[in-house]
Amino acid sequence: MVISRKIFFMLFLTMSYHTVFSQEKNLTDVTIYEAFQLFFNNEIKYQGVKGDWIFGLNEITAYHKFDYDNDGVNNMLIEFNAAPVDEGNYTNYYAVLFKNENNQSYHFIDFVEATDLQFLEAENQLIVFENTKNSKKVIYTLIDSKFVEYTK
Repeated sequence: MVISRKIFFMLFLTMSYHTVFSQEKNLTDVTIYEAFQLFFNNEIKYQGVKGDWIFGLNEITAYHKFDYDNDGVNNMLIEFNAAPVDEGNYTNYYAVLFKNENNQSYHFIDFVEATDLQFLEAENQLIVFENTKNSKKVIYTLIDSKFVEYTK
């Protein structure tokens, strides 16, 4: 009887450790997903004067990790597109930046309409896109947590 209790106890500890480890491993993924959903619902989904145009997410086209604020933690820029759900034959393109708080949670910083823009790089607190129509660089910096086009 003593042996079976030990086996039961070890099995219980193993299962508990596995559950906790799995939850911790997925914490960041869930957090960025929740942050993106909250951003999308608040900023993109309902548009128009009365908020009566409903947009749906078409596709996440890219995500990029980089440390834009030099705090030693990679933040995330997500490029995606959205289109009206009911009618309309156009698509809007966006890039949204999320700050990573010590690898535990993400929160929305700002977004930019990115029609004809594609992310190139981030360096020295500048976020560089390329205009796909004319191959010119479009550079943004963050001022008071807002994207501002950078001019030299």
